[in-house]
Amino acid sequence: MMYLVAGNRAMAGTITYNDEIFHSGSGIGNVATILVLQNTPSEAGSVTWNGSADVVVPDAKSQSRTWSVTDLATSSKLDSPITAADDQFGVVFNIDDTNNNTDVYLNSLTISFLKPDGTALFSSITYTGSPNAFDEDSQGTGSSGFLFRVTLTPGEITAFFGNPGNRLGASASVNLTDNGQDTFYLVDLSGNPPIGPPIPEPSTLILCGIGLAALGIWRRNKRQ
Repeated sequence: MMYLVAGNRAMAGTITYNDEIFHSGSGIGNVATILVLQNTPSEAGSVTWNGSADVVVPDAKSQSRTWSVTDLATSSKLDSPITAADDQFGVVFNIDDTNNNTDVYLNSLTISFLKPDGTALFSSITYTGSPNAFDEDSQGTGSSGFLFRVTLTPGEITAFFGNPGNRLGASASVNLTDNGQDTFYLVDLSGNPPIGPPIPEPSTLILCGIGLAALGIWRRNKRQ
């Protein structure tokens, strides 16, 4: 859905999560990583731009980086470019916590839009549905993850993509983390990427199997 030029928060861009999984990540070195966090039992950090270099604090790792408009249009780490033709792009939340805590809580996720000198181009866009519990299902660093859709207004599209030096930054906060790195990476959504619903946990699959078996027995008895 497209909105008019953003002048207040009700008419600004949005970040939404619709229970979608993005399946095509192939490792942290092969995806368009924007933010990597690591700490236990919680982590919070950001990556911004100071006009000449990326700035990462405090739990953000060195793999974190901002992305310029030129980067988004030319990087080989994106299956297809993110350009002014897109009113929406994706941020994938990839969890790699491998100890006892299989669920983590995403407290916040914010995408910032920066001028070439590092100052804000327009208001950051924050996911407002958190905190959400997300299950870590052996995703592996930079692999599959939970898809967040970032939708921009026409005014935001014009403002951001109008200067090749403008940049994307990000910040996030996560609770109940273990020892692994949690990664946020960018994806283009203009084509037909492999997006699907969350993969059921084993216990859910077992319950479904029992239900289907019981339904089969009931139908057989009914026919007899």
